[in-house]
Amino acid sequence: MAAVSIKRWKLTEPYLALGTKLGEAPYYHAPTKTIRITDIVSRKLYQIHVPSGPSSIKTFDTKDTCVTTTAEIAPQCKALHGDKVHGKEFIFGGKAGIGVMNRETGEWRYVAKYWNDIYHDQGESKWKDHVKRFRGNDGAVDARGRYFVSIMNDPDEAKVEEEGRPTSIVLISTILIIMRSCFISS
Repeated sequence: MAAVSIKRWKLTEPYLALGTKLGEAPYYHAPTKTIRITDIVSRKLYQIHVPSGPSSIKTFDTKDTCVTTTAEIAPQCKALHGDKVHGKEFIFGGKAGIGVMNRETGEWRYVAKYWNDIYHDQGESKWKDHVKRFRGNDGAVDARGRYFVSIMNDPDEAKVEEEGRPTSIVLISTILIIMRSCFISS
């Protein structure tokens, strides 16, 4: 049996030193050869073109939301793309809901808000309270193309409290009905 050759590297410094406060959710997008990384606490999204290396980094300021997890939108998803050019947008879990962001400009919009279904009859102040106290956290796309985002107390905004029920499952279920099979698993 032939010996296997293993290539070894010695790292003397980080490949990419972003200085994030809470860097999470790395996502590789093969068609553009880019990696997205979120910084939830600093409310930034970083995008790096891998072949060009760290000098290609683009930083998007997401102060009005916090991007916590991202996924690709399938080209056939008319509910999110509409007449827009396919491939320029991706979906994200954010502070107050699920949003879509343009990967070139950083412009974004919410397509569904977490608390609208539950508190629409209880007034704007109850909804705003939940928007302040919570944020999206982790997320994933399952094999059927459904995007899941968990919601948690936002420790940067309010005291963490026991909420008494599993909010994330309830909140996402109606969003998934609208966007079924719209996402590409990584």
